[in-house]
Amino acid sequence: PTPPPPVGAPRPRPSANMLSARPLLRAAGRAGLRSASAVAGSHVIVTATGPDRIGIVADLTKACLENGLDIAESKMMRMGGDFAVMMRAELESADKMPAFQLALQQVPDMRVAIHPVSARSFAVSPVPAFEGNFLIDGANAQGLVYRFTELFRSHKLRIEKLKTSKYDAPFGGSTLFMLKGHVVADSPVDTAKLQEELASLADSLNMDAELVPVPVSQHATA
Repeated sequence: PTPPPPVGAPRPRPSANMLSARPLLRAAGRAGLRSASAVAGSHVIVTATGPDRIGIVADLTKACLENGLDIAESKMMRMGGDFAVMMRAELESADKMPAFQLALQQVPDMRVAIHPVSARSFAVSPVPAFEGNFLIDGANAQGLVYRFTELFRSHKLRIEKLKTSKYDAPFGGSTLFMLKGHVVADSPVDTAKLQEELASLADSLNMDAELVPVPVSQHATA
């Protein structure tokens, strides 16, 4: 085996063909980082969670900048005492992925996962057959998100956006729950039946529900 360099000597930067996936994955596991291989020009989904503090976003985006990742889209928010990040970024060079993984390990108190996704164009999406915005609001109870999302699934609707929250009723000590989001379908939807079933479910749960169809958007094309 090659002897280690003297203490204080600069460590040579390994080339791509010198990198072994197994040591990288072992290091990733120690830092709470999960990853997979990626190629230049592909996209990766990065998710990160950890205790909220000043500078989290700056630390994560610095790692992207210094390792040639171009952030295409992201969602970030504080949840309780933690901060959650999800972003999609384009990888400039496959050789920079190991360094990017190591940079993320240095972000304090964050658990990070990297998931390479298809290199297909993200600029082209099929035009849906149906789109709608929904707002559901009322008495809080366990299982509400499941009940309504299961109804959407039964009508072959995909959820593109969803936000939920609890809040105190304006008058009285009860807790209310809200679901707000956007659904799409790739095939025609029986909107009359959907609206009827949505209203019936909401009534049974002491909630108000509104689903407003919107003009089908022409998704961005290349």
